[in-house]
Amino acid sequence: TGKLGLTTLIKPEKRNGQIFTDIDYSPLALGGMTDGVTCRDMAAAYQTFGNGGLYNEPYTYYRVERGDETLLENAPDNEQVISEDTAYVMNRLMQNVVSNSHGTGRSAAFGGWPIYAKTGTTDDNKDVYFAGGTPYYVGACWFGYDHNQEMNSSQTQYARNLWRQSMEVLHSGLEMKNFDKKGTTQEHSY
Repeated sequence: TGKLGLTTLIKPEKRNGQIFTDIDYSPLALGGMTDGVTCRDMAAAYQTFGNGGLYNEPYTYYRVERGDETLLENAPDNEQVISEDTAYVMNRLMQNVVSNSHGTGRSAAFGGWPIYAKTGTTDDNKDVYFAGGTPYYVGACWFGYDHNQEMNSSQTQYARNLWRQSMEVLHSGLEMKNFDKKGTTQEHSY
């Protein structure tokens, strides 16, 4: 619960006479957090699957310059939070979400890029998430209403569509590449 930088997780806490907690198997495995997860935290957590298990705390700017002078600069602070092998296997599994003809995120595919992703929709269509990455970028999109209204069927596509449209622009002019294989995992066809 601490390695992937999820800042909104609550430990046992009393609210209106009830005990709430996110530190349990069900909310952690299924994403049913009490206060939700921010898109920034989700994107930061998902980037570990694309870069060999390294977590980098997100930052708002890379560098601020004035003329030739650098006023502020941030640099990634890599921390190995999952093994390279685990990251590679998760990446390959999540690529099926977009590349498989039955994948729930296939509408996020664009330009032949390798993409790993995870979709998420609550049973009552009140929240829709899409988190995914390419060899260059990672992003997460959430759609829902502040007052927990149900979305119609066309609205449940919004997170995937926004992610794809944003990534298409970001990848314009970039050289096509695949994910770097890291670790000792061997891939075999059967």
